[in-house]
Amino acid sequence: MNGQTFQLWPDLPLWILRLLFDNLLRYIMFAGIAWILLYDVFLNRLIHRKVIPGLPARAAVMSEVQNSAVTIVVYAVVGVQTVWLVSAEYTQFYLDIHQYSWLWFWTSIVVAILIHDTWFYWTHRLLHAFRILRAVHRVHHESTNPTPWTSYSFSPLEAFIQALIFPLLLITIPMHLFAFLFFLIWMMTWNVVNHAGFEYTRPWMTRGFPGRLWMTPTGHVMHHENGHWNFGLYFLFWDRLMGTLSPDYDTRLLSVQHRTKAP
Repeated sequence: MNGQTFQLWPDLPLWILRLLFDNLLRYIMFAGIAWILLYDVFLNRLIHRKVIPGLPARAAVMSEVQNSAVTIVVYAVVGVQTVWLVSAEYTQFYLDIHQYSWLWFWTSIVVAILIHDTWFYWTHRLLHAFRILRAVHRVHHESTNPTPWTSYSFSPLEAFIQALIFPLLLITIPMHLFAFLFFLIWMMTWNVVNHAGFEYTRPWMTRGFPGRLWMTPTGHVMHHENGHWNFGLYFLFWDRLMGTLSPDYDTRLLSVQHRTKAP
């Protein structure tokens, strides 16, 4: 870190509380606001865009919130471990913006997003490939009609696997503090958007390149309906390359996109 380090151990309780609050705040801000807007304020205007018609059961939503509370704790624990790696200078995290160029600052965000998409796709495939891992992943798939709260609805072990992307990125590539924060905002935004249950895209947005490589809410909802397809997070690149994109994806997406609002 070019001589700039965090003092972790003397302030360990403070770091734990800080990271718990940070994860809780981001979760409530993103998932909570999306829930209020989509399932309350604009529900009647957007209901025709609901990928799965009908609203999820109240009990299912409450279960998602409870699971998310556990995920927030797990993310905070991994966050503390990540801070320790930074403080011990085991990562390439840096604070001086002049240590690398502005070009790398923005490039590092793009690289982080691509690494995360790859990490998610292949760990997601593994969670479906073996019986013991499917049991770990079952909590997330209890959400058959996903909502914004589904975005953090994991078992503790799956939450740990997903949180490993934080130290992995900082160990793998140089990242400035603000680049890493930008990545966290990106991750939370698209996690909520793709679990929200409403299709935001229009046909012109997903026609041709690069739209055909972009994961849509419809694509991810289809994964929750049938866990054999659509394993990507942000993109469909790996799904198209590995043959794991649902053969019905394009048809289903167009059918949702072309729905019209009831008179």
